[in-house]
Amino acid sequence: MGKCILFIMCFLCTMLYAQEEVFSYSNSGLVAKDKFVSPFPNGEFVNITSHVLQKSYGVSSPSGKKYEVKCYKNEGWENEPGDWHYFEILYDGHVILKSEYADGWCYLDDEVKSSLLSFTDAFLYTNLKDDAVVLFFTGIIIMSQPPFLTAVVLKDGKATLVFNEPSYINKIEKNGDAIDFKLQSNTLEYLDSNTPINSPDLHTLILKGGMIYYK
Repeated sequence: MGKCILFIMCFLCTMLYAQEEVFSYSNSGLVAKDKFVSPFPNGEFVNITSHVLQKSYGVSSPSGKKYEVKCYKNEGWENEPGDWHYFEILYDGHVILKSEYADGWCYLDDEVKSSLLSFTDAFLYTNLKDDAVVLFFTGIIIMSQPPFLTAVVLKDGKATLVFNEPSYINKIEKNGDAIDFKLQSNTLEYLDSNTPINSPDLHTLILKGGMIYYK
């Protein structure tokens, strides 16, 4: 009986603290996992006439590889909520990744900027391993719903979207040799008495040993 209880406790602890890599390294490049990359709810918008460049940023890898991030706003679109809706990442003058989000990403506020990572006004970034750099973008909040958290890894002149999920960043903190993004994937709803009627759906995005884990 004692061994059975011990086994159950070990199993429950494993399930509670289980973490999973959000991508893998391979000889041909990074391999993202579909389960961590949700599509944007862009819908069909026929009145977008062009993209207007808002800002451009330079990012260098540890070995000195230079990437450029260009953020564009949609022109001819009234009352768009985001600060920009389209970005391109370039290496050696060539576009290696482009992504569009109809609601849009936003500039970082002071609560998201962290001394644990480098940052521009548009994204957080830090080195991983093997000359890889990860960028984190945050989406706009619409109807009090969690904004998209978008992560892109730059490596060997390529860019890979590795994480794209609706998540608030509640906190970024140091945890030993790891950096933890404390995430919340839902919005709390309250009674008139200011008592929550649901529980927060909490997760952690972990940067450790050159990898990104999710639990």
